[in-house]
Amino acid sequence: MHMPEMWGYLQFSSIMAEMEAKLFIPDKDLDLKWALRMVYYAENEYFTKTGKYSSSFKDIGLAISDLPKILSFPVIHSTRTTFEVTFLLLNHNPV
Repeated sequence: MHMPEMWGYLQFSSIMAEMEAKLFIPDKDLDLKWALRMVYYAENEYFTKTGKYSSSFKDIGLAISDLPKILSFPVIHSTRTTFEVTFLLLNHNPV
């Protein structure tokens, strides 16, 4: 039951499976969620090694090329006990 972010997706439909096919609707925020997870994992690894969080993307071992093209460079705010990361979506068309 660990790492629920690695679980699959389940979509419900009123259409019976044998009657007609229904297309899977992908999560429009999947790239953003994965980018946030990358920062989360990198920050936790950095904390394990140094005993603190970092506001530097470079310190935690990530580069802008590691991110999906729809995201801006992240802003990371760290404190002694936690961190917060913010991304600006580029070319994002809300549904």
